[in-house]
Amino acid sequence: MNNKAPAFWSRNLATTPGTELAPGWSFHPVISAFPCDLGMVSMYWCTLEPGCSPHAQHQHEEHELVVVYQGDLEVQHGEEVTPISRFALAYHPPGQAHTLKTTGDQPARFLVMKWQTPADDVACCPTSVFFHVAPPSLPQRGEFNQACEIGQFQLSAKLDLRYQACCFAEGNGFRIHTHTFDVFQMIFIGDIFGLGHRSLAPNASYFAKGVPHGFTRPCPESTYSHAVQVIRRTPLSD
Repeated sequence: MNNKAPAFWSRNLATTPGTELAPGWSFHPVISAFPCDLGMVSMYWCTLEPGCSPHAQHQHEEHELVVVYQGDLEVQHGEEVTPISRFALAYHPPGQAHTLKTTGDQPARFLVMKWQTPADDVACCPTSVFFHVAPPSLPQRGEFNQACEIGQFQLSAKLDLRYQACCFAEGNGFRIHTHTFDVFQMIFIGDIFGLGHRSLAPNASYFAKGVPHGFTRPCPESTYSHAVQVIRRTPLSD
């Protein structure tokens, strides 16, 4: 592991299309080849216009994870087609053929993460994984924050991925805390004041394990986010 790996970053994502890579498909680079427990991760913020697809089905040696911030899409993975919409997560293992297409009447915006399995680990998820999430009922001022686990799956011999939803009510805070695992946070709705940063939706953030994070002031509005948690599997004892 590179000792100079960033322990924390936060990116407020662009609300306008970026560099056009194909008709109707554009992207902004978010972060490139940074080391964490997943491996060397790169992240892209994509806009895909209605009726458009970025490419024909293809496959690659990298893992790919997609989180949808806006719009409706169809994901083709091999012979199967799976519809996904706002707040959903789609994961494709190395070697899985895949593509997607916007099916709604508005552009789709989504975050793409890619990484390769480290040399000391073995990818073991055999097929694409999807988590579908219903639109949240946000808590109002005076109500409690809410959190729930959406799903979890084994990514590799050493790692699980867990997907979690969090709702924070207007006027509430959240204590400063740490985790024993890496966390990627996606903010869909709202505004968070963290330690040394302000994260405005749409936003993507990263907290390495052991890095303190939380709110330094109450939420100015009700806020909704998801977290992708990278859980190291407990080795079986002999």
